[in-house]
Amino acid sequence: MGINRSGGSLLARLLEGNEKIVSYPMEVGFKFKDNLFGFVDKITGSPIYIPDFSPNIDILDYFDVKKKIHPIYKWGKEKSEAQGIRKNYLEKAFYEKNIFTEFDFEGYQNKLLKYSKNITNNYELYEAKHKAYFKSWNYTKNFNYDHVVSHDSAGLFFYDFEKLFKFFPNSFVIIPIRNLLGYVAAEKTRIARQGIGTRRFAKPLPSNLMIKNFRNFSIESIVRSWLISLSRIRILQEKFGTQNKIMVYRFENLVVNTENHIKYICEKNKINFDKIFLKPTLMGKPWLGNSQQGVNYGINKNPNSYVNKILTKEEIRKINDISKNIDSILNQNNEVITDLTKIDEKNFFDYKTQKLYSNDLEKWSIYCSLGFRGFRDSKVQKPYFFQIIYYIFSIFVKFYHVLRLIKLKLFKGKGKQNYT
Repeated sequence: MGINRSGGSLLARLLEGNEKIVSYPMEVGFKFKDNLFGFVDKITGSPIYIPDFSPNIDILDYFDVKKKIHPIYKWGKEKSEAQGIRKNYLEKAFYEKNIFTEFDFEGYQNKLLKYSKNITNNYELYEAKHKAYFKSWNYTKNFNYDHVVSHDSAGLFFYDFEKLFKFFPNSFVIIPIRNLLGYVAAEKTRIARQGIGTRRFAKPLPSNLMIKNFRNFSIESIVRSWLISLSRIRILQEKFGTQNKIMVYRFENLVVNTENHIKYICEKNKINFDKIFLKPTLMGKPWLGNSQQGVNYGINKNPNSYVNKILTKEEIRKINDISKNIDSILNQNNEVITDLTKIDEKNFFDYKTQKLYSNDLEKWSIYCSLGFRGFRDSKVQKPYFFQIIYYIFSIFVKFYHVLRLIKLKLFKGKGKQNYT
């Protein structure tokens, strides 16, 4: 449970490949809580929760699988697969070729109904969901697993963690923290690609120079969002401790000290350590990286090396000023567990206010949601030269994808989706 661009996908791919562990091939979130205020962005920052259990639950409706949603083969309208899998398609397989997989959607529906008979609580409800899902995926259907791994970039904003641990007494929450400069660079890259018109993992990609000169984003909003999440993580550590239910780690420490981090997770969850956990895999094959940084063979030991290629000197100065250079404090910690309670509270953004609100779940959720609201919005700017280049490039990208979309439509299970 982290925020976007913090390394959650990497950890999910590390904890995969062993038949005793099944890892979802896409982000899996709980339901968005939409009764606190008149809007829900359904993005990072918005509260998520688990409704109280009802014996009359319609499990197909609860997990949004009453009707199969078919892919859209139209530029700008493509969407990710709701289950993360379809014929020869995996949501997180951005660069892998020759993926041969299948998901039995109708079988998934039938298994959900079968496994949910006579359930009496939320734990059994989600156990039925996990079992039905992984028995319907041809890769995991014969696994004899005893642990399930999921990740969600909205997970940090779960409404009531006490209720989470009550519903799932054996759960273990892992929260990554990424270097602030790396986080802002990653978010700027995503927003710029959307603004330029290339969307998520399409080829061709705009050059670093094009992204560096992109101005239509609010750096203040992005930094504020990260700072709010850091304060929230510290408060959660104060509430639940640092050793039992919650593990907080730094992404930069994980990539250089992978074995110690994984061994700690295995020990806490009574999992037999397997060397396969030291290499990111998808369907047991090497995972080649996320949608942003291109192909990586194994683990990128320096995930923030591109910061100076993406952020201007003025942007870096502004980030350090707004954050009071918090990165320099976090960089002093290279332990497996990052204990934020050891850092003076004066270094945390709006800590006293958020601490006060944390005693009222509704106020805390509204505060965090409003704090993140707009962090990915485009910002109106005066016209500048690179906008001409962006427009020409977007037209080129659109024509570049004509053949890919035809291939997707005519040959099911071939070619890649491009969504955002």
